[in-house]
Amino acid sequence: MTYTPKSFFGRPVTAARRDGLCIDETFGPVDKWHVLDALTDARAALNLSHTDLAVLSALLSFHPTREITQHPAPIVFASNKALAGRLNGMPDSTMRRHLTRLITAGIVCRQDSPNGKRYVRRSRDGQVARAFGFDLTPLIQRADEFDATAEQMRQQAADLATLRETVSLMRRDLMVLGQDADEWDELLETARTGLRRKPNKAHLLTLKMALQDALNIVDQQPDATEMNSSARQNEQHYQKTNKDTSDLKEAENKAVPAPNDRQNQQEVHVTLQQVIATCPTIQSYFPDEMRSWHQLENSAVKIAPMIGVGNDVLIKLHAALGGTQAAIAILCVLERLTTIANPAGYLRKLSQKASAGQFNLLNLLKTVEKHVELSADNRNIHTFSAA
Repeated sequence: MTYTPKSFFGRPVTAARRDGLCIDETFGPVDKWHVLDALTDARAALNLSHTDLAVLSALLSFHPTREITQHPAPIVFASNKALAGRLNGMPDSTMRRHLTRLITAGIVCRQDSPNGKRYVRRSRDGQVARAFGFDLTPLIQRADEFDATAEQMRQQAADLATLRETVSLMRRDLMVLGQDADEWDELLETARTGLRRKPNKAHLLTLKMALQDALNIVDQQPDATEMNSSARQNEQHYQKTNKDTSDLKEAENKAVPAPNDRQNQQEVHVTLQQVIATCPTIQSYFPDEMRSWHQLENSAVKIAPMIGVGNDVLIKLHAALGGTQAAIAILCVLERLTTIANPAGYLRKLSQKASAGQFNLLNLLKTVEKHVELSADNRNIHTFSAA
């Protein structure tokens, strides 16, 4: 009968180490890679790091079969040099630290030899008679526990993802239905920043309750705005400069028609060729010929995130100007991007002016046209007039 030592060579036998000793019970074989997958999903609950699991994976790679069984004892006796080789040259001190973490967590246990070395003693027929090193038996003993913990963590992750989606949808609804009220701006901004951070269940639940209360108030208002939508989904590549924004602000100051012109601004007619000739930068992103306003609108929606225009700004811009004029406004901002420090803020102000009946598309185009170098062939194209 093989004797199982109760102490470790050159190491004190603490309570934690004694708890980590392999228990002499009978358990069925397990798939070592299945157990590693379960430990990966249960990593947070077991307080394991990615590096801990990488070291465990290296240990498992030295076990000759896919299945781990208790007989013969699943002991890995590879040297530190061999382990480091499979860990892409990890320093010995780092590797030993993570091996200790695996032992403390009860993932593996030690079977030390009399002199503390790792080695194997074989029988005359070449079979392993006795081995000293890292014992993988805890993986067999705790396989069911690891599976249950992994399933629990997967369910928590799924619930958190569902909660995050719910908060995102509620924020979108409030942004559209309550767009005429400034009282929700702070809540919408808090929700936006909360959704961009690492998901936190408590914070998301608080946001969900706050958004639900706000939506209940908006639903009770008789003039709730009809739902709109946008294809813009991601905010990235925010391009900021310190140059003056007076060129396009000049268009804002000129674009102040009489109150009854709010309806007429929807009747301004320009050709697609005029818009492309005035805002040729769009062709650097989409070199194919623009054949329809629908194609232009889709291109503008794709350009918006590249210049730092968020989903909330895009929705309000479409609601205030309509799809075509919103697309033209985005192209104008793209054309003068080097002189606009805050594209999203500029378009937000245009939305406010349009809602107040103070937006004039022709003045905006004329302002952009001043700064475009025209060739002799296209100089006569840019004559904007209201139908």
